[in-house]
Amino acid sequence: MNGPGRPHSFEVAGMDVRELSQALPKVDVHCHLTGSIPRDTAVELARRNKVSTGRSAIEAAYDLRQHSGEAREQAFFDALELLGALVRTPRDLSDAVYGLVAHDVRAGNLRYLELFVNPTALARTGMSFTQIQDGLIDGARAAEDDFGVRTNFIACVMRDEPVSYAEEMLDHLIAHRREEFIGIGLDGPEFLDEHRPIHFADVYRRARRHGLKRTAHYVRYGAAEYSVYTDLLACDRIDHGYPVIEDEPVLRHAAESGVPFTVCPTITQLVAGDALPEYSRPETHPIGTMLRGGIWIVPGTDDKSMVHTDIGTEYGIIADWYGLSAGDVVQASLDGISATWLDESDKESLRREFEIEINRLTP
Repeated sequence: MNGPGRPHSFEVAGMDVRELSQALPKVDVHCHLTGSIPRDTAVELARRNKVSTGRSAIEAAYDLRQHSGEAREQAFFDALELLGALVRTPRDLSDAVYGLVAHDVRAGNLRYLELFVNPTALARTGMSFTQIQDGLIDGARAAEDDFGVRTNFIACVMRDEPVSYAEEMLDHLIAHRREEFIGIGLDGPEFLDEHRPIHFADVYRRARRHGLKRTAHYVRYGAAEYSVYTDLLACDRIDHGYPVIEDEPVLRHAAESGVPFTVCPTITQLVAGDALPEYSRPETHPIGTMLRGGIWIVPGTDDKSMVHTDIGTEYGIIADWYGLSAGDVVQASLDGISATWLDESDKESLRREFEIEINRLTP
């Protein structure tokens, strides 16, 4: 989807583009731990930790459609808080990572994952940063052993927390470097001035000096904010990035930059679609303008369990909305590898694996 690879022309006998989207091997580089915990895993965590939250409340957290308008968006954030409170030990983290990888392997042929985690939020349960890392990595290694899917982690700065929290998190990442923690992100609510990304510029500069990759969520404040993400934060990827369509020169610059934008159609439709009607229809969704403008877009799942999606479904939605061909979807699968933060040798190895699988699907 406007990625750096060479165009391919594939025909897949007896398989439409939606089916192909599910069958192809894929990466997911925009997925959040808390909102991707499978429902059965959440119920088990509540039982294990003797959390007073009943099963009905957990079930409701996965049923956002019962709400409408702005109430749905608030219900989404309430549900994230509820689910986050269920994760209390390294074992819980391990089971959560394993469960969410297992789901997307079966549902959408996930082959590599870069997972957003919020260490400062997880630390409120009493776990140390080291325990958090150990739990996450244990789950990732177990999933790789069982499914052959590698998982790396992006430690997210929370906009609504003091900058000192972000500094402390970065201190630990640097002092206790684990190879599975490959970068930082910027997450949390964007609608208050004190949550603007400019406040975290020094954190991002220091992360860059220490070889950590960088991304950030960018949904509000218009196209004028784009330069903050590209120049001050020096992002290697941008998550969502929909405001760039509001200004033609910015849109053109974003396309020419070759920076990948991760887009997540299901969550924008479900959570924001009532309050922002343009997100509810393919013809007005920003993704269409981004595609036509030449921006490199990479599908992601975001909070996949809460919005009932998987990586294959996200590919299929975009292909269906915008009339993409089988060749377009195959190329997007391969270009997704280029958007990862793997080193070049690992990218090449993964690309060879993908090509072998793709050749089995194509005559």
